[in-house]
Amino acid sequence: PFGTLGYVAPEVLKKQPYSTSCDLWSFGCIIYALLSGSLPFDHESQRQTIDMTLTSSLNLTCRAGKIIHPHAKLAHEIVNKDPKVRITLDNALNHSWFKDVNLNPKTGQINHPNTSKTFKQKKLGLVTRNSNQSLNTSHMTEN
Repeated sequence: PFGTLGYVAPEVLKKQPYSTSCDLWSFGCIIYALLSGSLPFDHESQRQTIDMTLTSSLNLTCRAGKIIHPHAKLAHEIVNKDPKVRITLDNALNHSWFKDVNLNPKTGQINHPNTSKTFKQKKLGLVTRNSNQSLNTSHMTEN
């Protein structure tokens, strides 16, 4: 009922009122996984995963005791059990990790002149419109 358990914010697990801040928690779990290779609170047992999410501290260090990555602090600020203290999306996007990302404030999409065209043509294999024809689908392939 909550989504993928390893990404669910504590307030959702507690069935407390929640806001978009719980989405930031999930985003923080993804950042943590990108930096460390695992989810911050994960166990084979669903009950253990819930208990860890509700009670365990976020471990940002490796076995040698060093911070796993310079950007790990961002994960710590996002994966904060108290949604009132959790960093906001605007503050998270001002972090140095996102310094070269140019987001359109109205759409939330990345502003890059060729991103959309390249993605649609190369990755999705979507059709293009010719000026005098309807849809040109001859280049489309199944994946």
